[in-house]
Amino acid sequence: MTVRILAACAVVLFAACLSPEPEPTSFRPQVGYWRLAMETGETPIPVNVHIDTTGTLTILNGVEEVSSNDLMVYGDTTEVRISAYPSYLRYATTSATTICGRWIDSARSNYSVPFTGTYRGNTASPYPALDTGSDAYRVTFAPGSDNAYHAQGLFTPDNGQCAGTFITETGDYRFLQGSRTDSHMVLSCFDGAHLFFFEADVAGDSLQNGVFLSGTHYQSTWEAVRDDAFTLSDPYSLTYVINQEAFTFTALDATGDMAQFDAEAFAGKLTIVQIFGSWCPNCLDESTYYQDLHARYTDRGLDIVPVAFERGDDFAQNVKHIQRQFDQLGITYPFYIGGTASKSEASRVFRQLNRVISFPTSVFISPEGEVLKIHGCGAECIWHISRGGLNADDDVEHGRGCTGLDRCTP
Repeated sequence: MTVRILAACAVVLFAACLSPEPEPTSFRPQVGYWRLAMETGETPIPVNVHIDTTGTLTILNGVEEVSSNDLMVYGDTTEVRISAYPSYLRYATTSATTICGRWIDSARSNYSVPFTGTYRGNTASPYPALDTGSDAYRVTFAPGSDNAYHAQGLFTPDNGQCAGTFITETGDYRFLQGSRTDSHMVLSCFDGAHLFFFEADVAGDSLQNGVFLSGTHYQSTWEAVRDDAFTLSDPYSLTYVINQEAFTFTALDATGDMAQFDAEAFAGKLTIVQIFGSWCPNCLDESTYYQDLHARYTDRGLDIVPVAFERGDDFAQNVKHIQRQFDQLGITYPFYIGGTASKSEASRVFRQLNRVISFPTSVFISPEGEVLKIHGCGAECIWHISRGGLNADDDVEHGRGCTGLDRCTP
């Protein structure tokens, strides 16, 4: 059945795209809540969305809502851009209660995922929220392999539903939602940049035979055990300065000219060098916070220098993606491009650091050009940055050049 629906969807989308003057659509999708099934292989990944009267989708990941804009309609085909990222959903209305289409990620080369969608009604059951009382687990991804790594799993089950996340030393797997019974757990998330799916068997305090899918390009195994005492490494300890000379680096500005950053560029200001990517949800959370911080303290001498590492090597397209995101966030300070979305590439640009292991990473620099601290995104990302729990005022007020990430509370 799924194959037939997708085949029909392909025909509808193809015809709609070819038509130079599409006929007015005969029906629109029902206003309300929908369940999409992203076809990544044997296991469709569920995604919850809401469609309004214009056909615009809002992606729902538990407590998180991801908006879309730039709506375009071609006959029975609707295309919506996912607001913060260089990706979009293109779907055809096959009936008032069914749609089908593709998620297309422009930041990747020839990357798309087909989906079908079914109308679920005018109301949706709320998912439980992550909080300090969530069940905590010590998680191992790719257990028994050379690529094994640990994470903290946080899960809140409630009447068969479940919210959760996995936090690693380099970031987190966002706001997951799904279901949990006495024997099985399923969680998923889609935010326009990533499509995640996790499932595992429940065996007492253990989660076994876990499967992790990321879109169509990555699959891994995982396992977990209940462990409230498990902690990750201090995010300030993972990246550090190995060369005590004055901090310096180069990057391209938006016009392609080389910009030099050195003691002279940092003189007299508190500077945050943000190593980020427009494709990175944790970076988006941080950029949103830094925009607010900059608005409040720029007159006091705070400077923020975003250096992007982007997917793809088309410089003009990378600039377009970043500028679009910054415009939507209301960011007016300039950005720079360091290279492609690679931690090794970022480490090459910032040679005085031992390594860059996460996007985002922030380097806090004093008015004298001294590196005060370096914060890698890890145990604090989803709890603090995305939930607005940061409090930078004290540190900026006293000129210590950091953002108070070590003192914030969920």
